[in-house]
Order: sequence, then C-alpha cells, then structure tokens
Amino acid sequence: MMSKTRKRKTATAVEDPHAWAAIVFGNTPDVVGATRRSERLHWTCEAAQREAEEWLGTGGVAWQRMGEWMMLGRVGQRIVVVTGVLLPKGDPP
Repeated sequence: MMSKTRKRKTATAVEDPHAWAAIVFGNTPDVVGATRRSERLHWTCEAAQREAEEWLGTGGVAWQRMGEWMMLGRVGQRIVVVTGVLLPKGDPP
C-alpha cells in the first residue's frame, strides 16, 4: 500500500487554466456514488459551492478545505464535494 499521496505543484495550479465542479453524494446506504454533479464547470470554487447550496436548498453549507483543490461540505447525511480540475492542454480537437 502506498503511504505517500501525490500532490500538485503550486506553480501548476496557478499557471494552468482550471475549473471547478460540485458533486453531491446521497444520504442513504443504498446510494453508491454521486447523486448529482455539475453539468458545466465553474470558473471559481465559490460558484461551484453556490450551485451545490442551491441544489440542497439549505441556505448554507459548512465548508472545510481539504487541500488546495478540494472543499468538503456536510448537510445532514449528505456530503458535498467541490473539486478543482485542470483543463486539457492544447487546442480542442
């Protein structure tokens, strides 16, 4: 088992274009995986957080930073993840 985790270099995070997505995980043991995710990426972490909060209709989620590229929120039994992703390099095909 690998004990080291791969970390992204800060320079890459700043220099390369990136976007953010929200993902909601279910509140029952019968649900495995995401129950909802962003259909379109967001330019900011805050915009992805707002989208997730609108889905849940709770008004506010207590967000916890889980590193440079991920935020974790909990509402009742639901878990919300907002994650940053690097956009592909080069021109679109």
